[in-house]
Amino acid sequence: MARPHSVDLRQRIVSAVEGGLSRRAAAARFAVTQSCAIKLMQRWADTGSVARRVKNLKRPRNQAAPLGRIAVPETVLTEYSIRATPAITTNAEHICR
Repeated sequence: MARPHSVDLRQRIVSAVEGGLSRRAAAARFAVTQSCAIKLMQRWADTGSVARRVKNLKRPRNQAAPLGRIAVPETVLTEYSIRATPAITTNAEHICR
């Protein structure tokens, strides 16, 4: 796997492009691929940072996500719980007596 370019190199590419050089010319000057320079400038425009992109960390195969990480609105969860167990609402009057 290829190593990421240094932050110094990325900053020099951004400076060159902002100084008037085209993205492709900057790529040729610093011996990086054209796509690297183009994507770097897109990232610079979007985030203002030259830091490398953080990749998604993958879970091992056949391992479900922990339930605590699932984002479900509370109202949906409550409605689902009531629909799944109708005895909660229909038999509540008999239990409370």
